[in-house]
Amino acid sequence: MLFTVGVTALQTGLMSGPVEARPQSPSSLRDPPSGQAAVWPGKDWSSASPESQGMSGTVLDIAARHAQQAGGGSGCVIRHGFLVKEWGSPATLADIKSATKGAVGTTLLGLASNAGRGNLDDRAQAHYPEIGRETPENVATGWLGEITVRQHATMTAGFNDGRPPKLVRRPGAGGEYSNDTANMLAELLTLAFQEDLAVVLRREVMDPIGVEPSQWAWRQNQYRPKTIHGLTSREFASGITLTHRALARIGYVYLRGGEWAGRRILSREFVREATRPTTLPAPFGYYGFYWGSNGKGTFPEIPKDTFWALGLGDSVVVVCPSLDLVTVRLGVGANKSQLPGGDDWGKRVAGFLALIVKATQATPEPASPAAPVKPRPSLPRKTSGA
Repeated sequence: MLFTVGVTALQTGLMSGPVEARPQSPSSLRDPPSGQAAVWPGKDWSSASPESQGMSGTVLDIAARHAQQAGGGSGCVIRHGFLVKEWGSPATLADIKSATKGAVGTTLLGLASNAGRGNLDDRAQAHYPEIGRETPENVATGWLGEITVRQHATMTAGFNDGRPPKLVRRPGAGGEYSNDTANMLAELLTLAFQEDLAVVLRREVMDPIGVEPSQWAWRQNQYRPKTIHGLTSREFASGITLTHRALARIGYVYLRGGEWAGRRILSREFVREATRPTTLPAPFGYYGFYWGSNGKGTFPEIPKDTFWALGLGDSVVVVCPSLDLVTVRLGVGANKSQLPGGDDWGKRVAGFLALIVKATQATPEPASPAAPVKPRPSLPRKTSGA
């Protein structure tokens, strides 16, 4: 059995395509522009002028200043596989808080799909019999056995955001933003892999896509037991620190439909489902598998195929296939680095990306025929890993 995109998902429309910002065939949704080969970074991203990639450097400067408001320390813009804008230090590791859920948690769920370790609509207890049993009140509801893996990934399992969480509604009946719903899924996947998830992530994702050990770390679990069945336990609600260039590489895997330089990291079908709004009653109408998604056109100022993973303090990776673009903005992991735009996290992301969209719409200055494309300098290496 697989954590697969099943017939139910296809029938309910989870696999139907969003309306694109400009026409594209479904098969090329996350492929490079027509007639162009995909550009893959080596040890470093290759840089290019914004104008050579159809963007306005002047408008990107405005976007970078917006990103640096309220303590946003660093970030970058990747267009057509080239680094066209960067601000802040590329060597600084930032705590991305809840962006861990989408960038890492969803990725590991997809790896479980590839490895054949269960089905998205399996009962969670089939893989993790003790799940949710921390309090007798949860057991007394009689609902624990109904919860599916998919409901954990969409925060529709019915748990609140307590620690430990309480089962406050019947699974599938509504959405509750719950950090430990994500953390319990991390425990479930630890049991599915029978391995520390940091080891799995390094072997199956970080090493293949060129993220060096000095560029990321994953702390031990701070909010739930540090081991489960004798295995080191990690968390999805938070816990990852990494550089903006490293997070951009994860976003680029999703932009390219789960591929990296000819290697299949995630299935294209899983990426499509994970990054579109679920039909389940999630906490946000634009929520997928821990990714926000504009698939319903919630934010008209950005393309409908945009999706993003965001954490406290507005560390965010945003992927926009129709613009062939990934952008990252790292905050400091607290409200003081929150982007302008009010309390709605989707509006803050849309406000940031809208400036980058304008950079693709502005008439760029003519690029020199000999405009150089060169790799960015290497980052310092360390001996310690994740």
